[in-house]
Amino acid sequence: MRALAPDHFPNTCDRTRDSPCRSVYIAEFAVRRRTCDTFLADIASRMASVFNMDISEVENELLKHKNDIQIKSRATGGSFWNLLSEEKYPNVRKCAMYLTAFFGSTCLCESTFSHMKHIKSKYRSTMSDEHLDACLRLAVTAYSPNYTKLADNMQC
Repeated sequence: MRALAPDHFPNTCDRTRDSPCRSVYIAEFAVRRRTCDTFLADIASRMASVFNMDISEVENELLKHKNDIQIKSRATGGSFWNLLSEEKYPNVRKCAMYLTAFFGSTCLCESTFSHMKHIKSKYRSTMSDEHLDACLRLAVTAYSPNYTKLADNMQC
């Protein structure tokens, strides 16, 4: 195989201890490790500042999480955040919960304002707050009245 390497595999070289390729690989791994450590420290500092947490605790949780083989082997799709135990990763779970709640509540607010824009147009600008509230509740919720039951209960 060594005889074929220069012809068929030009990017391979001798992997002995004093090989020039070995020093290139070691230098590349050192650069990537520094980049990864800097990236983790940056994420930890941002999480700690935004969510008012201790930066050293957040950084330790991220390092534990990075090396957790059990989570890596079991993580698939949407079940990832359920794998993080409250005892082992309290700060990371807290951040995930805040972020998921933030986008859900923003979506509901945007939807409500969009419906309000259509309901309260320039032609219906004199609508009272109570009437607007009732119209928005009907527009935003998925409530569907049972018309048959309502009609049966009506007295003529």
